Amino acid sequence: MKAPFSSEYSRLYDAVYRAKRYREEALRIRRIFEHYVPGARRVLELGCGTGGHARYLSRYYEMVCVDRSATMIRIAREGLRGRPITWRRADLGRGGSFGLGFDACLSLFHVMNYLTPAGFGRALGTVRHDLRHGGLFVFDSWNGDALLREGPASGERAFQSGGRHFVRRVTPRLNTHEGYCDVAIRIEEIQGRRRIIRSDEVHRMRYHFPNELRRLVARGGFTVRAVTNDVGGRLTGRDWSMQFVVTRN
Repeated sequence: MKAPFSSEYSRLYDAVYRAKRYREEALRIRRIFEHYVPGARRVLELGCGTGGHARYLSRYYEMVCVDRSATMIRIAREGLRGRPITWRRADLGRGGSFGLGFDACLSLFHVMNYLTPAGFGRALGTVRHDLRHGGLFVFDSWNGDALLREGPASGERAFQSGGRHFVRRVTPRLNTHEGYCDVAIRIEEIQGRRRIIRSDEVHRMRYHFPNELRRLVARGGFTVRAVTNDVGGRLTGRDWSMQFVVTRN
């Protein structure tokens, strides 16, 4: 099996997630920005994928969009030519800087869960370094309370891309001792009675708990402004995804 976000997986990414509500998510993020950092102009996106959120946010902001997949960056750049976006390929867990004085930063679709504990700390350091004082950081995470309550489930779903038929199979393996879930993702193309493997990866997702993240971001130099579920409602122990809104101290 390959590491996450191989070129094969990246080319099928938009077809796999064609039902994802990028527009609604992006507009809600814009409302958050307007509430906490009115007048925001420069935005950093970490883990931009194929540009689903940037497609809408770049109508309002000058953006720097970062992803570790060269294929995803290429797809995003080709699909959003002429937008005020700078594309950067980088591994967030290695730290570094993508510029100074950003008004806001976002990292959605559980990008932060791909990071080791050390990588998570380096990512927070990058965001704090690149944001202006009082700048906003919005990110989401798997909620360990819900994950351990319900347990991850295997699943299979069919989809189409360019007239071809595929099946995406997900098989999770939970490691509660070390706090992560290995999610095996296999994508097979269906040709008659044959199934041809087109992508076979394991995504290691580290889950977090609300109070754990509160402590981590506080130590990283941020103040928590809001903790919600992924649609902005009250977070409960049954919500798999939680969203943090924090400001740089």
